[in-house]
Parts: sequence; structure tokens; C-alpha cells
Amino acid sequence: MKVRMMYKHLLIPQRFLVALTVLVVSFALFSSAVRAADNAGAQRFIDDMGREAISFLADDNLSQAQKEAKFRQMLRNKFDIDTIGRFVLGRNWKAATPAQQKEYLRLFENLIVEVYSARFKDYNGEDFTVASAKDTGKNDSVVSSYIVPASGSKVKVDWRVRNKNGQFKIIDVIIEGVSMSLTQRSDFSSVIQRGGGKVEALLVSLRSK
Repeated sequence: MKVRMMYKHLLIPQRFLVALTVLVVSFALFSSAVRAADNAGAQRFIDDMGREAISFLADDNLSQAQKEAKFRQMLRNKFDIDTIGRFVLGRNWKAATPAQQKEYLRLFENLIVEVYSARFKDYNGEDFTVASAKDTGKNDSVVSSYIVPASGSKVKVDWRVRNKNGQFKIIDVIIEGVSMSLTQRSDFSSVIQRGGGKVEALLVSLRSK
């Protein structure tokens, strides 16, 4: 009787271990499927954005102002400006007042629109192709793409895309291995340091642009 009881108790951990193993494997397979779906979705997201950008860049019937308006709308729809802006400002974000934070995000968006809109005239029929996507975190994917000119070398552009509540948003752009967010963060930090460590010094600079 004692032997049977011992054997009975030994069976419980074995059954639990089997069930736990099945649960872990099932979760791993489910997570892999979710990440694969996220990567595929992020890749389609960037491909659609590229086609949208080319459609208005190549439209000679649109004025510069109209192209800027379309770019600003695309920026707001496709990019997480708040996340990018906070990252770029770094530790200085917490040092800023709520009013300064609000103004900074507005000026930061204006700066992006101004800088990239100035390059619209340089568009000369380049093609945009999406090559692959891979996950880099729980909710992030990096989508690799290329800007392909009619002649000359193609340019690699990686897009860090985050899935936020089922909606994809770009949080960084890496051109030929150089992060635009990190580059801008370094530039802004230099402006603030030259201004005595004050966020207001950066705001003054951005207002003048």
C-alpha cells in the first residue's frame, strides 16, 4: 500500500512536467508566429509608406507646398514623433517644463518637415525596394530597404518599427548604418551644452529655423 502511494505521488510531478513542457513549447510556437506576423506586417507597412512617398514626390502637378503638406501628414501617420522626440532630447526631456516639452515637440516636427522637404527637388525617379524584416525586441522590428537610383550605388535604409497596440509606427531611421535619432540627439545635446545646459537654448535655436 505504501509503495502504491509513493508511486502515485511520483506520477503527479511527471504529469505536471509534461503539461508544463507542452505549455512552454506551445507558447514559444505562438510567440514565434506572432513575431513572424509582426515582421511581415512591418515590412508591408514600410513598403506601403515607400510607395506613398514616391507617388507624391514624382507628381509634377503638386507644388512644393502641397508636397510638404503630404509629407507632414505621412510623418504624423507613420512616425511616432513623441517617442522619437523624447529620445532625441534624452535626459533633458525631464529637465524641460511641460510648456517647453510641448513647444519642443512642435518645433521638432517642423524641423523634420523643413529638412526633408528641402530635398524633394533632388528626387530623380529613384526606386524604393523593401528587402527583409527581423525582430529586435518584444514589439520592435527592423525593416531593411534600399533606395535604388537609375545609375550608381543603391542606399541601404533600415527602419525601426514598433507595434503599438496593433498599429505600426517608425521610431528610427538608419541610413547606411547611421541612426538619424542618435545623430540628432548628439546635435541637440551640443546645442544645449553650449547654452549652459538649458533646454531653452535649444528652443531658441529651433525657433530660428
